[in-house]
Amino acid sequence: MYFLRLTFVILCFSLTIITSCNQEQTKPIPKASKGQIDLENWNFIQSGNIPLDGEWEFYFEQFLSSDDIANGNGKLSGYVNFPGTWKNIEINQTKISGKGYGTFRLLVNLPIHPTISVKFATIGTAYKAFVNGREASSGGQIGTVEKETKPGFHFSIVPIYSNSQLELILHIANFSDPNGGLWDSIIIGDTASILITKKFQFVMDIFLVSTLFIMGIYHLTLFLLRRKDVSPLFFGIFCIIIGFRTLLTSERILHNDFSLFSWNFLFSFEYLTFYISVPLFVGFVYSLYKEEFSLLFTKIVFGVSTLFSLIVLFTEVKFFTEVNIFYQLFILFFLSYLIYTMIRALIEGRDDIVYFFLGVILIIVAVIHDIFVAMHIIHSFYIFGYGLVVFILFQSTIIASRFSRAFFKSEELAESLIGTNFAIARFVPSEFLRLLNRNNIIDVKLGDHLKKEMTIFFADIRGFTSLSEKLSSEEVFSFLNNYFKETISIISKNHGFIDKIIGDGIMAIFPKSPSDALQASTDILQKMNQWNIEREKTGQTSISIGIGIHTGIVSLGTVGTEERLDTTVIGDTVNIASRLENLNKDYQSNIILSETVYSSLDENEKKTIRELDYTLIRGREKNLLIYESFAGHTQDSIQKKIAIKSKYEEALSLFKQGKIAEAKVLFMQCKTIINDDPILSIYLERCNSQS
Repeated sequence: MYFLRLTFVILCFSLTIITSCNQEQTKPIPKASKGQIDLENWNFIQSGNIPLDGEWEFYFEQFLSSDDIANGNGKLSGYVNFPGTWKNIEINQTKISGKGYGTFRLLVNLPIHPTISVKFATIGTAYKAFVNGREASSGGQIGTVEKETKPGFHFSIVPIYSNSQLELILHIANFSDPNGGLWDSIIIGDTASILITKKFQFVMDIFLVSTLFIMGIYHLTLFLLRRKDVSPLFFGIFCIIIGFRTLLTSERILHNDFSLFSWNFLFSFEYLTFYISVPLFVGFVYSLYKEEFSLLFTKIVFGVSTLFSLIVLFTEVKFFTEVNIFYQLFILFFLSYLIYTMIRALIEGRDDIVYFFLGVILIIVAVIHDIFVAMHIIHSFYIFGYGLVVFILFQSTIIASRFSRAFFKSEELAESLIGTNFAIARFVPSEFLRLLNRNNIIDVKLGDHLKKEMTIFFADIRGFTSLSEKLSSEEVFSFLNNYFKETISIISKNHGFIDKIIGDGIMAIFPKSPSDALQASTDILQKMNQWNIEREKTGQTSISIGIGIHTGIVSLGTVGTEERLDTTVIGDTVNIASRLENLNKDYQSNIILSETVYSSLDENEKKTIRELDYTLIRGREKNLLIYESFAGHTQDSIQKKIAIKSKYEEALSLFKQGKIAEAKVLFMQCKTIINDDPILSIYLERCNSQS
């Protein structure tokens, strides 16, 4: 009963993944209707890029230009739902085949956006794309007859130079596949976002292929070490074949990035990987469960797969794509028998069958999904490779289970060491190790170091000494741990890590961007404001903190002796950040940052930052320009400080020029808007003392 429940959960999870491929976003996605789609009110930044799916105008057996259609020279045959195929569309009460040629047109009302691009993906099987009357992309060579047409896949991203209406025209010709049309969605959206998505998918495909190749070589190595067990042989070759298939599907890397091979060769190879992988997987299962899996059925699968492989090798593309449906139906029958076999093995209580069975269920779901994608029943990406990676994880679990039974005591020792390393990691940040290019604490050596530009963050609780005197030691530790829990969580969330905790003070490192440190400071201050509201309700004293941020070159490494090591960060950058934190007391501020931090911020971040002073930092010979961030203050305070910012900056400029009287007038005007601003009071005092 437990096994059935667990299987049901895995199946539901798998089906959820599949169906989610076609789920709409929370905000309804516009669909093309009657050859038009309105995106005028769509925000690509907030709502994301969208597919140009829906009804496209269809002109069968006509290659028309934009002018032809505008002048009424073309005859509209109907509308085709893309992504999909024009197969079985009725024209003059007759259903047409998926072969032939035609023109497809879509008008898009564009939103106002600085950079818009369109991504063209898999179009079956040759096309030319025109954007506002100009040729923008093509794949293969289109023609009105088979001899003139050369199929080819080409993924491209085309920038759009229009701020109103976009006209997309596709000339598609297909004489090779039963399903001519747009096989993948055309995506429109923000140029940078589309480029990032494409690169991410490419990286994911390469990662998947690398994983499959590595696992394939690994299992082949296992077979060479122990040839009596042929299951690693079948599974190793199977992984490598699926790795090649991944290069031919999804982003179709071999089609787009390697022009060495013809389209016919690569398309045939794609089908061959399908026909070869099935008997390899059957051989793998049979070698593991010979008592349950029929040898006769295994031979039938090998025979049928060999037949279809020969058809691919010795016939044209247009023939073997037509008969592929029969093999797909055969696969569904095979999958049913595979489930039956696994249930039998479950009943028999075979070793490790539960993990294997769950992995097989995921493989079956992935295969069915990919068959539906290939038949253009659903519009998604191929997931079999990802399902196989999960299956490999299940296989790893089986291997781990076998080894755990053989080496139980060694496993206990390994777990103990892992626990020890984990405990040590609480004292030495894992981020610190990564910066030193060390995998774990064991690899760290005395003298390991590096120099790098990073942002240093110091935070300290104001008046903590007097506060702690009113509390018991238990209350002090409870207070500090609650404070550290909140602040360290915020620092980690913003890509920083703790270097040291010194009493009530925190020193943190932000290796990526000064913006991360600024955001963490803002979040911490806002959290303290919320915390103070709760404390005031219970009659407790409010908490005030000071934060200093500076960016510069630091030396990060290990110091001490071979017997006693410690990690540290040293340099002038650390000293300046610490001094900036301390300056908050003088200026009655919360967050002070240096000019190096300020200069690296974007304009939006600078809105809630103002120049503070040109001051001498203890330990330095030259004055340092410092700034205050008020982003963590109350909304009322933020709005008022933004309102007076330009006048404040003008007053500050006059003050620097020695025009004290004029500066004082402007400072006074600012103070009428926000009376409790300590910075204004400081400068008014300076004006009075110099006038």
